[in-house]
Amino acid sequence: MTASDLSTGDDALLRALLRGATHAQAALACGLSERTVRRRVAGPEFRGALVAARRETLMHTADALATAGLSAVRGLTDLMTDPQSPAAVRRSAARDLLDLSMRVREQVVLEQRIADLEQSLLQAQ
Repeated sequence: MTASDLSTGDDALLRALLRGATHAQAALACGLSERTVRRRVAGPEFRGALVAARRETLMHTADALATAGLSAVRGLTDLMTDPQSPAAVRRSAARDLLDLSMRVREQVVLEQRIADLEQSLLQAQ
């Protein structure tokens, strides 16, 4: 089941939960009992739609952060290379850039290793 397959009431519940509402808050917002919210969330169809919607939300968030990250790197680079910036600011920007570059590199390497392992598992089947 996808979010578009949900009833109007379930769609409202899904949107409330995606906004971070607790079960009690979502129940109040949707005119449901908290028990009904817990029961719907426990159901496999609604749970699947909720997981898919959360995944999509996270993907949009990751895209926005990646776009903002490029600007942040440019800003740090500008600070690091600006001779008018105090030495402490340049040093801090350089340290932040090095730290970020190492984290990104580690993430890329781990993602590639996981992809390689998944491919190996598929070939072994």
